[in-house]
Amino acid sequence: MIMTPEGVKRKAGYNFFTPPQDEIFIALIIRLDRVNEISKLKSLTESENNEMLNLLKLQYKVFGTLQKKYSKDIVSPFMTHIITGETEVLFKSTADILAVKFDIFSQMKHSTVTFGAGTGTMSMISPESSQASDGPAFWAAREDFEKNEKKQKKRRITPNKIHPEFYETRSRLGAG
Repeated sequence: MIMTPEGVKRKAGYNFFTPPQDEIFIALIIRLDRVNEISKLKSLTESENNEMLNLLKLQYKVFGTLQKKYSKDIVSPFMTHIITGETEVLFKSTADILAVKFDIFSQMKHSTVTFGAGTGTMSMISPESSQASDGPAFWAAREDFEKNEKKQKKRRITPNKIHPEFYETRSRLGAG
């Protein structure tokens, strides 16, 4: 790790900083379930390959739009893990997460989306990559994501419906 004059550490090609221990953040983990299903296949047909490319294009378009729309609230940007199709993002605690989730649902009308949201502190943040950031906010988001994933596996949820998990997350985040 190299210390830059601004106090930012650099490791594995990313800049990091350690936020104040009392600062609270909101982490989101988002996945288009069909991207995950296709990525698990050993070999893809041409039609599956085209479907995957179209879903990834949609995902990048939607998250690119949201990145611009919510830029003042984003601490670490939307980043998609290429193998799992999961996207992570870190927001300031004042961000309107319900509006973000609504925008994602409304723009991905024909896709089933799994969310995980968590609030908490962060041990390190990379302003370049949310996947390089780490801390209790992301751990809570991962726990929520896995819980919601299990619920969705038990009952197939149709795309573009406001799910009970949406309201549960809302109450956990203090939005009512």
